[in-house]
Amino acid sequence: MRRLRYFVSGMSATRSLGVLVIDNDSSFRRQLETLLLRGGYAVTLARDLRAGLSRLETATAELVLVDPRPEEWDSGAACQRIRERSGVPIVILSNDVTEADLVRGLGAGADDYICKFVGTHELMARVEAVLRRRQLRRGSPSRGLTFDGLTIDTAQHRALLRGRELRLTRREYRLLYMLALNAGMALSLDELLSTLWGAGQAGRPEPLYTLVRHLRRRFGDHGGRRRYVLTERGRGYASGSFS
Repeated sequence: MRRLRYFVSGMSATRSLGVLVIDNDSSFRRQLETLLLRGGYAVTLARDLRAGLSRLETATAELVLVDPRPEEWDSGAACQRIRERSGVPIVILSNDVTEADLVRGLGAGADDYICKFVGTHELMARVEAVLRRRQLRRGSPSRGLTFDGLTIDTAQHRALLRGRELRLTRREYRLLYMLALNAGMALSLDELLSTLWGAGQAGRPEPLYTLVRHLRRRFGDHGGRRRYVLTERGRGYASGSFS
């Protein structure tokens, strides 16, 4: 198993979301715990699924990272048991899961699959992406988000530019909301594509380019006057500092 390097760039030190790690490899468990702690997460560890289900009853977890073992549970059965107890996102974390097992896991409620050989930055970025998607599904902050004359009314699911309501499509609103919710941070093309169109769209950014172009036209955010949807070269898209 590749050794994890313990550094994280661009992560907030104020985060206190709970992550439950279920893995029978004690060395990997400790490495992952260190990585998540340095990312600002609260971490609960379990060496197998039975212990993990017990921890899920008592610990506050916003995400479960689980490596199902064939001798104990396949991915589908493991995700089903977790899903019976909680609606938190589930990420399958494994080196040797088969395609059929992965399909069963995703069908039973898993939100993502991460290979244990993945780089540290990608692992943390995908954990963040799953948690952001959960926040998006949960709904909006109780108050609106505002920036430079643009207001996102999160209760009514609408946007207003200097008091005038913009006629946004559902997907345009979701894109604007995602960027505002993560103000000041670039979201990658694949993350936006996966959230807005589904995982199968990753790597094919043309619909996103079109969506961004249409959204910018809604509030005249184009050319040298871009304020609300910013292009971060080599990284993706970002927004200004909504509050």
